[in-house]
Amino acid sequence: MKKIAIALLSLLVLFAFSACNNETNSSYSITNFDDLVAFASGEHGTLGVIDAEEPIALASQVVLSDGLTLDGNEKTLTIVTPTTGTSASDKAALLVTGDNVRIENLTVEGERTGNKAANEWNEGEYGIKIYDSTGVVLDNVTVKGMQAGVQVNGSSVTMNGTITVGENIWGGIEVSKGSAAGLDASSLTVNGTIESSNTEVPALWIDGREDGNTVTGSGVDVLTKIDAPTGYTNQTWYLTTEQNPGSGSWPTTTIEG
Repeated sequence: MKKIAIALLSLLVLFAFSACNNETNSSYSITNFDDLVAFASGEHGTLGVIDAEEPIALASQVVLSDGLTLDGNEKTLTIVTPTTGTSASDKAALLVTGDNVRIENLTVEGERTGNKAANEWNEGEYGIKIYDSTGVVLDNVTVKGMQAGVQVNGSSVTMNGTITVGENIWGGIEVSKGSAAGLDASSLTVNGTIESSNTEVPALWIDGREDGNTVTGSGVDVLTKIDAPTGYTNQTWYLTTEQNPGSGSWPTTTIEG
């Protein structure tokens, strides 16, 4: 009888562990803004999948914590600019402050149109901002209609798949290091493809090239690297073939290597 009781107890423990493990590994369905906020806080496992039939409008900034994977499922998040955030360090529709966060198959869309002359910088408004984080991955992500698409700030980020950032006012992807104490230089590795045909602003740029910020990978190797125009101090710009880097609208100083 004692052996049977022990066996039954073992089975109950195994069942409980299995149920807990399955709950942890299952995805959380995101159908509205409140679902997205709840997932971003880490309350519903580590995998969230957007299942909304219509684009989800962001009522405020969404902050992603450690270890989360947000699968956009080819859906769109919309944001009415200016986006929330108390300062230039955190203005963005999606703010990543956790390590090992993954965002995939997602479009983030603002409402800005026109060019730089018609749009003030306003302390910076990004579709996605990654701040003081490591091990972050963006895979098949589009950002458009923002002042700038993606900012990598004091973080290490990998980009896979297709990253589309051409329809933003001031540029596609910024790699920089903020002024906060203890913040490391940024490193961006692009294994996929950066897409932009915008002939006014860079697809990718380093702001603070003397701060140790780096961009590498096969997706960077195919870009044309140029000195930024007058007025953009300590910046290096990267252009896609579609941006026609040899045209007269860009600086003529091409940087090798």
